[in-house]
Amino acid sequence: MRVQKWQILIFLSAIILGILIMAQLQMQQKINLGREIIRDRNIALSELLERAEEGREQQEEEIQSLRRVIAIYERMATDNEILTPGVSGDLDNLRILTGRADVVGPGIIAELEYSGTRNNTVSSSDLQDIVNILRYAGAEAISINDQRIIYSTPISEAGSNMLINKIPVSGLDEIHYEIKAIGDPERLEDMLLITDNLMPNLVDYKGVSFSINQEENIEIPAYLGSVVFEHADAVPQQ
Repeated sequence: MRVQKWQILIFLSAIILGILIMAQLQMQQKINLGREIIRDRNIALSELLERAEEGREQQEEEIQSLRRVIAIYERMATDNEILTPGVSGDLDNLRILTGRADVVGPGIIAELEYSGTRNNTVSSSDLQDIVNILRYAGAEAISINDQRIIYSTPISEAGSNMLINKIPVSGLDEIHYEIKAIGDPERLEDMLLITDNLMPNLVDYKGVSFSINQEENIEIPAYLGSVVFEHADAVPQQ
């Protein structure tokens, strides 16, 4: 039986159609998988930010209490009252907790560098996400371009400048951020690299040059600004 050309064409068309259908199904599966991954990452980041916010509120309450204790200790020192070694150590710890002391210890130094258009650059929310991740990872002290990050530190954009503690630390066109964090180096690095794929996204989609180095002795300066409470008053101790 002789096979007609039109039969061959129909057969080949059926094969090509089948291939196209399979390719479309595979592409749809990849798209669905990508959507699930993005959804899971968004859920993970939302949970992380929620926990970070809860921790921040708790830290604010603790810091207000610690500031009252610091004031008492410093008043004792000013009045030449004797501070025992234990009390002196407590005062040092309180100054570290509230960002009022230079600190040194093991941790990581993350470098972010970028030169490109302002439409596709590192944002203040990117830096805030990094700070939240480091806090969640147990960082005991954090700084960005030598600006100490405390509980009330604002990170914002103003014109062509990035402001931290209301101090310009970098332009938005030519970017270099040096982020220091003191804590468990392994945990800090791991959390920064894996949480919500934040750092790979900055590299892949914003063209940021990124590196992390673990160090044994990282120095982070004290917070030099002032904190003014306009509405909050300390509750008198009974």
